[in-house]
Amino acid sequence: MRVLCDLDSIIVDLQTSWLALYNKDYNDNLTTANILEWETHKYVKPECGQKIYDYLSKPGFFYNLEPLHGATEALERLHESGLFNIRIITAAPLGTFEEKREWVHKWLPFLDPKKDVIACYDKYLVNGDILIDDSPHNIVDYKKTHFYAKICTIAYPYNKCVEHLTNVYAEDYSTPVDAWQQIYTYIFGLKK
Repeated sequence: MRVLCDLDSIIVDLQTSWLALYNKDYNDNLTTANILEWETHKYVKPECGQKIYDYLSKPGFFYNLEPLHGATEALERLHESGLFNIRIITAAPLGTFEEKREWVHKWLPFLDPKKDVIACYDKYLVNGDILIDDSPHNIVDYKKTHFYAKICTIAYPYNKCVEHLTNVYAEDYSTPVDAWQQIYTYIFGLKK
């Protein structure tokens, strides 16, 4: 089975460092719990606005992020079972793809960053049996075009609208070990 797995906020703890940089620069206290829709710029101070996304393209930002608890271990167990073909599928702002591949090489050494990492905004164009993603639009589009595919996500306030479209709407982001255990158990159970 081909497992397509997003990086940002699924394997990588993006929110903690991203919001910390914003809060420091704009003297705010924004948390993931405050962001109720996908468009993060709607929740930042007006003087920041769309500039919130500039942090994501800063050299070194992505490479220095930590993985979510349980994510790398769960993916390694799935890989080692020999039952799953894991591909990382991630949106990559201009100039960030190589850094994301380097992150995969560092944290997921059992994957080949040259062939197992795909930069893609329209993820529904890539065929897979399972999609693990946090983006509402990716989940909706994938379900429309791959109705047979299984969909997993981690519960964030900004993706509650897609709970009914997922096979596993895993535990809240604040307990990611439990979330990845749920995802792993579900996916591994598909092969039994």
